[in-house]
Amino acid sequence: MKKIKNVCPLVLAATTAKPRFFEACLETWIPYFENYLISGDCSLTDDISHCIATDNTGWHSCPPKLFNGLAGVVKRYPACEWVLAVDDDTFVNHINLIKLLSTLDSSKRAIYGRDMTGNFPFNNKQVQFCSGGAGTLIPLWITKEISQKMITPQWDWLPQCSEWPWKSVGEVPDNGGADVKLGYFATKNEIQQKNLAELFQPEGYGKARSTTAEDILNVVTYHRQGPREQRILADILLHPLKLAKDT
Repeated sequence: MKKIKNVCPLVLAATTAKPRFFEACLETWIPYFENYLISGDCSLTDDISHCIATDNTGWHSCPPKLFNGLAGVVKRYPACEWVLAVDDDTFVNHINLIKLLSTLDSSKRAIYGRDMTGNFPFNNKQVQFCSGGAGTLIPLWITKEISQKMITPQWDWLPQCSEWPWKSVGEVPDNGGADVKLGYFATKNEIQQKNLAELFQPEGYGKARSTTAEDILNVVTYHRQGPREQRILADILLHPLKLAKDT
């Protein structure tokens, strides 16, 4: 199997609470990539490429898993061209990802995903951001910029854990979710956020009423896919003419 070399998936994983989820990623779609990084909250076995981004095992751990994970990719895989940041319940269609990359220019000051603007009001405005679960495609050189800036006083709040309720006013959305923080950083640093709504799906098979398992053939990502769903989708990619038994 020829593996994808120019993209490094970064998986934000609940390694303590839900290990079956990142294990399903390792079993189904990650093998198509030469490099990957599981960004979690505990140590894993040496055969799994991973980093301990935080000791927070809850949902609010997403920001450190994203931003410390991005720094980890920069350090470990500097030859990659792209980083694909996803959750551990995101399924990736590697075939359509390759097709998408052939149409993109990694030198552009832009990141790509599913626009979710309208879901996070801050200082009487809506923060523009891409769905974290649907996945965000980031050129590695922009990832390097994020990693360098997040250790400065202006941006050192990026990897802080989120809190609930999120605040709607303040100097910065420092207690917001990982995707909101990335979107805010992009806006302030003049990085375009390109909306590829048809390819990056925040609600996948079994979640959105209009979505079927076979629709994975037309998209890059499905979010909210547990281990069972990930295996069904992987089987469809291997046998695209066969209907999954469980659909």
